[in-house]
Formats: sequence, C-alpha cells, structure tokens
Amino acid sequence: MSRLIQADVVFTNMGSPLKKGGLEVDNQGKILGIFSQEEMQNKVPDEVYEGFLVPGFVNAHCHLELSFAVARIERNKGINHFIGRLEYLKKTIDKESKIAAVDNAPEAMVEEGIVAAGDICNTD
Repeated sequence: MSRLIQADVVFTNMGSPLKKGGLEVDNQGKILGIFSQEEMQNKVPDEVYEGFLVPGFVNAHCHLELSFAVARIERNKGINHFIGRLEYLKKTIDKESKIAAVDNAPEAMVEEGIVAAGDICNTD
C-alpha cells in the first residue's frame, strides 16, 4: 500500500522545485513516484501539507560528544566566549548527563529532518 503526499512546494533535488507537486511513498518510505502539479490534477492525495516537502537533511559535521552544551551557550558573544563557556561546561556537567545528552541527540536530529550525520568525535 502506498500514500500520495502533496505539498505547496516539493523539492526533489532534480531541477526546480515543484509547486503543488506530489510524492508517492510505500509503507517503508521508499519513493515510488514524483508528480508535477499537472500530474496531481488527476490524483487524490492522501495527505496535503502547507509548506515545503524536502529530502532528508545531512549533518555532515557534528560533535555528538558536545550535545550536553546545547542551549547552554549564549549566541553572538564571540569565539572566545564560546570556548570559555564550553570548557566550563565540560568541567561542571557530570558524565551521566553527558552520556544521556549523546543518547538523545540522534532522536533530536531526526525530529529536525536529519537522516544522516557525520560525527566528529574528539573524546573517548
């Protein structure tokens, strides 16, 4: 069984985005077909979304071992502030909390649309 999904804009990575395009997927999420607005006129979508339908994102450079620092370092304060705060957090956050943050990071990435990650690890 498959589902037909339509969105205001469908990005396919094969040319220009499709306005009011559609995507047919099987139960495992495999793409069975991509349809233009004209092709969608003769189809009844199972799901319709306002906004963009995009392929999964790839985080090509992340540091999962630093997941404990997410939302704990103020933005736009410069690299020296960032490094100082990161070093402080490394020393003050317990190992169990760091491990829990690493364990939760992949799920958080998936929720943001990331389907693959290249982890750069500088610690044990």
